Amino acid sequence: TGGAMDIQSTVGVGTVVTAPFGLGHIDRPPMGDVAGAWFSLVVMNPEKDFLFTYDVDGQVFTFDTREVRAAVAPIPLNQMEISAWIQECLQSEINELHGGNFT
Repeated sequence: TGGAMDIQSTVGVGTVVTAPFGLGHIDRPPMGDVAGAWFSLVVMNPEKDFLFTYDVDGQVFTFDTREVRAAVAPIPLNQMEISAWIQECLQSEINELHGGNFT
């Protein structure tokens, strides 16, 4: 379908998963709830670092939990007000990259 997947991991350092997908291929399944999936990863693992990059035709949204954690410290990322903001941020930024019509 024009996609690929690459996983690079170093013990004690972290894991990088890269998975570009071609959006125009007829066999590509629907993307599903991308924002919801990332939101779940973050709030279920508030002590972990996640760097999420979403690229649509060269327009890029990056969400880095290290930056969010530094801005709200010492409040954990899974605290209700912070997690609600994270969920809204992910969904609205992804929607914006798709012209406001990606759900």
